[in-house]
Amino acid sequence: MKQAKIYLWNSMMGQVYSASDSFLDNGLAYLQAACEAKGVDVELDDPANMDFMTGFVQSIPGVRSLSAKLSLLAPRVFRSNPDAGDMRSWYALQEEASQIIAGKMEEYLLDLALKIQKGRYHILGIKTWLGKRHIYSERLAALVQEHAPETIIISGGPQMNQFQEDCLTDNQFDLGVYSEGEKALVRVAEIAADKRAQGWKKGQILSFIASMADRDLIPNLVYRKDGAILKTSAKFASLDDLPLPLYSCGEGKVNVGVVVDDLGCYYKKGCAFCAHKTSLGGYRPRKIIRTMAEIEHLITQDIGLFRFSSSATPANKGYKIALKALSRGVNMEFSMFTRGEHSAIKRYPELVHKYQVMAKAGLRAVFLGVEAANQRVLDEIVEKGNTVDDLFYTVAAIKEASRLEKTHVDVGLSFIHPVPLPKGLGAEEIMHDNLEFLQKLEERNCRVDSVLVTPAGPLPGARWFEEQVRYGFDLPEDFLPTYMRYNFELGKDPKTWPDIGINLNGRSFKEMLEEAGRFSQILADKGYAVNLTDEHCLCARACGFEGHEGLLEFKQKSDQAILCLDYAFLNKMAGIINKHSRLIARKNAFHPLNMRSAGLEAQKRKAVHG
Repeated sequence: MKQAKIYLWNSMMGQVYSASDSFLDNGLAYLQAACEAKGVDVELDDPANMDFMTGFVQSIPGVRSLSAKLSLLAPRVFRSNPDAGDMRSWYALQEEASQIIAGKMEEYLLDLALKIQKGRYHILGIKTWLGKRHIYSERLAALVQEHAPETIIISGGPQMNQFQEDCLTDNQFDLGVYSEGEKALVRVAEIAADKRAQGWKKGQILSFIASMADRDLIPNLVYRKDGAILKTSAKFASLDDLPLPLYSCGEGKVNVGVVVDDLGCYYKKGCAFCAHKTSLGGYRPRKIIRTMAEIEHLITQDIGLFRFSSSATPANKGYKIALKALSRGVNMEFSMFTRGEHSAIKRYPELVHKYQVMAKAGLRAVFLGVEAANQRVLDEIVEKGNTVDDLFYTVAAIKEASRLEKTHVDVGLSFIHPVPLPKGLGAEEIMHDNLEFLQKLEERNCRVDSVLVTPAGPLPGARWFEEQVRYGFDLPEDFLPTYMRYNFELGKDPKTWPDIGINLNGRSFKEMLEEAGRFSQILADKGYAVNLTDEHCLCARACGFEGHEGLLEFKQKSDQAILCLDYAFLNKMAGIINKHSRLIARKNAFHPLNMRSAGLEAQKRKAVHG
């Protein structure tokens, strides 16, 4: 069989979207490892790194002048109650930035299509994301269909996991792979290489693949047949069989390793707004020894900062990982998601102990979804399986463990606001309960470090979407294709964002955004860092930003750098984070440098003592 040849591109939108954009990408690393294990030739193109993004933006004619204007205006825009005239100027400059970046992206995507044409790749695999990144993925697919028509174009990544068949609507992707794409991607690449060597054309190869898919012989595949978009059944390998990831740790990447401890959430019913059962195959645990093997593998590559990938690492699992790390003498720092622990009041001393052990092992930030601090909302709307007290005492236990260990652990909470309303309850009452929840934590000396606010959104596969009328949603017929391509314009007031036609409990989308913005502003006025998640806290602390004021400063400077297209601050922070990550890694006795030093010392002792 002829060796299969894949060009794998991580989609991007021409500018930095978040301070965590340049993190090491474990999905691409697993794909590359799986392909190479099967003898598939992969060229990985990951522009999500600070070196590339800085060069890309700075090469755009006029961007330096535009960046200077934005930087001059930013201090006035970022203050409380900015002048209306300043805001109009800011929006106009942001729109100008979008236009010139779009022009540069068109040039870049054409060059990429011509590179794929010249390389005669069997497959173009695209890791797709929400918003503009999806739109640019579709544009690349169209250009490749024009210039390299025999290359099969496959969409994958978070967007495919979430939207599946809808991801192939109104575009020129040939196929899609969802959830676990390694087997499907490798199999399609092998078929394409073999059939092309026999002189088959792409249309014939796709028809052959569709015939196999009809018999469910290629798992996790979305395909086209006779004008319809279909999918094969999802099959999931054991997480314990994952290959060790192949990372390209260039200086442009931020060396925070995303490590699979589990996938999905151990709350098996799933919250009503969550679609993990569809996109991830439900809750899938991994043996601790395999997680530790991956961590230690990455440490040997100078990575000492980690983020656990599970949607909710339970205290017991985090505790066992921490115990294993401490027993093996592993030095690391990490962050994770979790959820409120059941019977948290009764188990409070146990939870404090477990989080204290985690802090000793390197836990530095935790992100936890409250959604709403109202029991009726939790029971009837979110169906979270927690009580408000479970959430409260889980946060309190983390904070007490942090104090006892004398190691600061950042805690970030997320709220959904506005949220679907139970009968007889109003949004003001729920906001009051949320604020009271935060106030009571503060009175207990457990003030949280960051709060994230997002308006309710029904996603495919979630009960909020499948039973939208029951939960108070009114969605237009084109909601899914619109939402797939919807870009959240972080540089603009949400009130100015385009409407997507969604309605919740009689509120329009713009009214929902206004309400979420109002809650966020109340929190900001109370001094909370708003919209920082655990990985941002991990990075801020790695960069030396200390205390509450440090988080606020990191958030303000990061946002300003992103929105002003001046990435000097982000580049500086990337360098500091990588140095910090490297220093932690090199404290481990099994790091190659220490093993080499130990070997040299042994040789010296042997020489001295004859």
